[in-house]
Amino acid sequence: MVIRALKQEFQGLEATQIHDENSLSLSLAEDPFDLIITDFQLNWSTGLQLLARFRKHSPNAPIIMYTGTGNELVAVEAMKSGVEDYIVKSVSNIKYLVSATRACLEKKHERMRGRLPEGRLEMMVSHLNIGAFRPTLAGVLLSANAVFLEMLGFNSIEEACLLAFRNPKDGFHDLESVLREILGGSARGKSEIRITRTCGKKVWISVSLIISSQFPQEVEGMVEDISARKNDEQLDTEKQDSLRQGEHLDSIAQLAGGVAHDFNNMLTTINGLSELLLEKVESSELRQDIIEIHKAGSQAAKLTSDLLSFGRRQMLEKRVVDLNKLICNHEDLIREKIAESWIYESNLCADPLLVKVDQGHMKRVILNLLNNAIEALGHSDQGRITIVTGRADLKGKSEAAGFQKGFSGPQDAIIPGRYVFLSITDSGIGMEPSTLARIFEPFFTTKVRKGPGMSLASVYGIVRQSEGYVLVKSAPMKGSTFRVLLPAVS
Repeated sequence: MVIRALKQEFQGLEATQIHDENSLSLSLAEDPFDLIITDFQLNWSTGLQLLARFRKHSPNAPIIMYTGTGNELVAVEAMKSGVEDYIVKSVSNIKYLVSATRACLEKKHERMRGRLPEGRLEMMVSHLNIGAFRPTLAGVLLSANAVFLEMLGFNSIEEACLLAFRNPKDGFHDLESVLREILGGSARGKSEIRITRTCGKKVWISVSLIISSQFPQEVEGMVEDISARKNDEQLDTEKQDSLRQGEHLDSIAQLAGGVAHDFNNMLTTINGLSELLLEKVESSELRQDIIEIHKAGSQAAKLTSDLLSFGRRQMLEKRVVDLNKLICNHEDLIREKIAESWIYESNLCADPLLVKVDQGHMKRVILNLLNNAIEALGHSDQGRITIVTGRADLKGKSEAAGFQKGFSGPQDAIIPGRYVFLSITDSGIGMEPSTLARIFEPFFTTKVRKGPGMSLASVYGIVRQSEGYVLVKSAPMKGSTFRVLLPAVS
């Protein structure tokens, strides 16, 4: 039907039909084609895969993709690869195919006579949100469509000639450096780069370039804004890192909890018998040895308790408490721990914040996070510690993701719901990403005064056993914020 329509329009047309690899090879051994029409999805290949072979055989032949199996992404890729036009296959669109064929042949004849219409790039991608531009290899911008100017933030072609792609921080000082970087001495090239728009906003773009076969000193280029995809990829990477960290901690917690449970049974015997011996032995020398045994056993029991918390093996006596009252009840103890020269701020929610937790274990969470903030400030004469509480009504995944933005945590994404949160922020030395990735592991510590390294591990275990989440945000010399999220109780 297509060939019949074309023969009616073009007298003397000779059409070669290619059905398989064998007929393609035979055709490519003959003279170059004047024009090529290809489908996207073939039984034995795809139109995109054949483009390079067509280009090599018939470099001056326009290529039209006429398909019913493509989509917008296929259309974009086809246009980037040098397809002259893209038409959706249907009986009613045959007339458009005929018109496109005539237009392509006319453009070809104009190119062969050395007259390239200035609006060609604009016409080629007018129906797609793609920037098109044509520079020289020396970096002089000859033409560009409106999408290109808008995407990069230019008001005119003259302004774009001076500033296109300029981004000194990423090593691109002008258009010529971008062309040189992407082409790298080849006739075509493609790259994803980050640039700064004239307004200062950073955007990611995909740039496709090909040196003109008719004008070797000119380049035909296309630009697509891929910032949304790059942001999604970054979020996916952060989610995967968080998931791996959570799985890693869960494995350690399972092992630590099992060992601690058995070890705790043995310590109960040791500490119990040492207490009985202390009641019976009066000899000062022997009694002192038993006191040291009991002291070591008590310290081991404390460490074992932390391990059980981390492994979520502790017996929690959960009851409904007001998180604000829990903090206020221990505020005197909190203020005692903070140096007089430091600033302490307490911004508690005016309304009661009811949560169902073990009151004793939640006190440990608060004090452990506070001690961590104090350690971060070290011996500094100036410092600030801030405690904040509030509500977080996360109705959907987007709100939950927004609440986590900028924070990391060793667990899956937050499940939407009603929560209460506690944040403790310090103005201390902050942490490197490598440290952030391990801070909730048992026995890992960066403290100047070395301890067992169990405080944050026990925080993680207690909060997770309370069906909550622990988030952290930190950077070197910019302080740290730990945020605990707990299910709210009506």
